[in-house]
Formats: sequence, C-alpha cells, structure tokens
Amino acid sequence: MNILTDLPIAPEESVGLQCPKCSTYVKREEWDEVGKFAYEGITCLSCGEVYDPPAAKISIVSPSHHLTDITQAVNETWYHATISDSWAEDTLEAGLPESNLLVHLGLKETALARINDLFMGAARDFYLYEVKLSPEVTLHPSILNDDNNWSKYSDDHKMPIDFNVTPAVRYVNRWETPGYISLLADRTKLTVINHSRQTNQTNLS
Repeated sequence: MNILTDLPIAPEESVGLQCPKCSTYVKREEWDEVGKFAYEGITCLSCGEVYDPPAAKISIVSPSHHLTDITQAVNETWYHATISDSWAEDTLEAGLPESNLLVHLGLKETALARINDLFMGAARDFYLYEVKLSPEVTLHPSILNDDNNWSKYSDDHKMPIDFNVTPAVRYVNRWETPGYISLLADRTKLTVINHSRQTNQTNLS
C-alpha cells in the first residue's frame, strides 16, 4: 500500500504534479493543454523530461488541503459524475450485485473534470450526485497514492485496504484534477443528498 505522508502544498498557479527529475511544477494552463493527453506523457518545460502522471512527484493543491484532516473529510460533501442515471451503471450492466461496488468521489471540480474528459469537452448531459459518508463509516486514516488500476470491487484481493473494516479511503488524484484529494468508498456506505441532470460545458473553469 503506497501511503503518502507530509505532502507539500502546490503553488497556487500549479497543479499537484512535479517533474520527477527536476521537481518543476506543472502550471495550471499547461495541464489544461496536456491533461487530456497525459497518457502520452508530459514534457517538463524546464529540463525536457517526458513523464506520465504516475511517475510525477505529487503535491496537494490548496482547495482540498482541508481534507487531510480526517474529521473534515468525514463531514465533506463529495461528488460523483456519471453518464448514466445510476452511479452503479457498470455493475448493473454486468448483472452483478451492488453490495461490493466501490465508487470514486471527489470535490465538485474533480467530478466535472471527469465528465469533461469523458466527453472531450463536448456539451452533453450527465448526472451529478452529491453524497455524504454514512454516520457509521470509519474512514481509513491514511492518504494513498492514486493507482489507476484499482478494481471497482471491494472484495478484489488486490485492493489496498480491507473495505470491510474501513469502507472508505482518501487518495491524491493524479488524473482529473492532480493534487486534489479524492475518495474511494463502498457504495452502500454513502448517502445521496442530491441527484441532478446537468449539461457539460466546454469550459469548466
């Protein structure tokens, strides 16, 4: 389990990614240009190193720094965006039970960035969920490094924690909004407080 500790806060004009070679931060305007193509690599503007987000040094951006506090994270309103009128659409389509489904949640900026990536900036309808952790949930005390290969199912033996003991864990996002703290949680331990149909805009800033 790759646990992150003592993470620095990224400068206001940057996202939470640093070049692994020279530690130069990726500027926000630079990420706006390369983010959707990040799988092909980011070119450091200082030293020319080409790397992808998993190889970058990670920092937390200030809008989500309060979520390093476990009490504030437990009480936070989290968001999930989906193109289907059910956030369990993948499980439902597969005909599998929802009981062990994990859901990725983030601040509103992260949820909207996910939709913008899915639609490649095109204007299309989507569904936005606002949710809270159920009162009985124990949040894992660690903050993990984002692993883009995590399973959607809590009973997968490769998962980083035992979701039967702690049904939710924070991690630092590297893709949609690098440096924002997000949440991976057992779907059954979440309470929906609002659910709305919206239209994606080409400019989400």
